[in-house]
Amino acid sequence: MMELSRNITIGQYVNSGSVLHRLDPRVKVLGLIALIVVISLVSSFTAFGALALFGLFMLALSRISPRFIAVSLRPAIVFLTVIYVFQVLFYQPSVPHPHTLWSWGPLSVTVEGLLASALINLRALLLYYFVNLLTFTTTLVDVADGVESLLSPLQRIGAPINEASMVMVVALKFVPIFISELERLIKARAARGVKIDSGNFITRALNIGPLLVPLILGGFKRAEALTIAMEARGYRGGRGRTKLRRLRLGARDIVAFITLGGVCAAVIYLNIHAPVWVR
Repeated sequence: MMELSRNITIGQYVNSGSVLHRLDPRVKVLGLIALIVVISLVSSFTAFGALALFGLFMLALSRISPRFIAVSLRPAIVFLTVIYVFQVLFYQPSVPHPHTLWSWGPLSVTVEGLLASALINLRALLLYYFVNLLTFTTTLVDVADGVESLLSPLQRIGAPINEASMVMVVALKFVPIFISELERLIKARAARGVKIDSGNFITRALNIGPLLVPLILGGFKRAEALTIAMEARGYRGGRGRTKLRRLRLGARDIVAFITLGGVCAAVIYLNIHAPVWVR
């Protein structure tokens, strides 16, 4: 039996009461943006190693089970492994004389392809990890409040910041809802004798195909019910809206932000002055 809710953890919140959970959501959102920029800029194994160590440090601070994190990374690792194989086989080296390990027709395996593809996949895996870590340690409401507070100056030029943050929260909230709905449909078909998780990859994909129609229809029904509920409660966007909890920066948030800035600067320094194979 497929247990999607256990293997796909996007959008889930794990409340362990750690110091990372208690940080201001604006600091965490800005920190994630800074990490995304740094991960996108660096291109050496030394820098990615430092980022991985920082990610392990953040995991220790969050007090989330490493096994839970490993389960959350499993789908991404499987997907990136398949992509890595194709990247290596079809990689076109930019150097004039690449170190070829194996070749057959248009396919080849080179040292440059192995290293360059590894950098690309490490970058994608780190991005996925830090985004997941944000959702694990921050509720969707806090994320929306943080984004709305950071983008509030744009309201002066008429940008619909409140509506945009609401759309983001609803989109992220629907991810676990769709996963649980798909799992319910799979169990319903299994109870009728249809084995979804049997056979090879192509057979499983063909078995899941017929479930897409009821899944999409169920999503439309949930969206319609949500729209009616919001209209019944008088939702008008940000007009006249008040907040129960005000976001305030504390000494802990300032220390965390300064520490993150130092980590980003150190990673960039390592990428420039102590690189291990720069693409």
